[in-house]
Amino acid sequence: MLWAEGSLQNRSAFEFHAFSSAESIRKAVQNFTCYQVRTNGTFASMLNEYDKLCELRHAVVHSGHIVAGKNALKLGLKRSAIPLKVKLGYAELQAAGSVCTALVQAANTELFEELIVRWATTWRKLPSWMPSDEVKLLRTIRAAFLSKRDGANKTITGASKGVQFEADVRAEFNL
Repeated sequence: MLWAEGSLQNRSAFEFHAFSSAESIRKAVQNFTCYQVRTNGTFASMLNEYDKLCELRHAVVHSGHIVAGKNALKLGLKRSAIPLKVKLGYAELQAAGSVCTALVQAANTELFEELIVRWATTWRKLPSWMPSDEVKLLRTIRAAFLSKRDGANKTITGASKGVQFEADVRAEFNL
């Protein structure tokens, strides 16, 4: 049982998880969704970039900004007689934020695609499948992944709207 109730449950869902590496994120995705991250997708690629960021974070937090041996090896850095120091300025923080944003976007895209596949194929075979609720469920999946902020800012391009989205999914899976 999660400690927090109501609207705070989403904050406690990952309370005992440390997202300090790509592997920890892969495991969390597997445990929470029974989905294995594709090895050749954008999500996997961004996890590799995130791993580099985690190594740099480790150097900053645990080694006084000095890139220690293990971190240097994981980052593919050559041996150096002079200690390598991580310098964080505004531009570096912006770059780190961009990696995190791209990771979240890639994760959302891949997980959204997986849930659409499940909706169109796997879930329909379950005894609990209710054809009368299929449109409502598809809309719920879409709403969960469609950014309200991006929608309000009109920065979402190329996404089909409502009924057209449903028709596109049905056509994709011959439903």
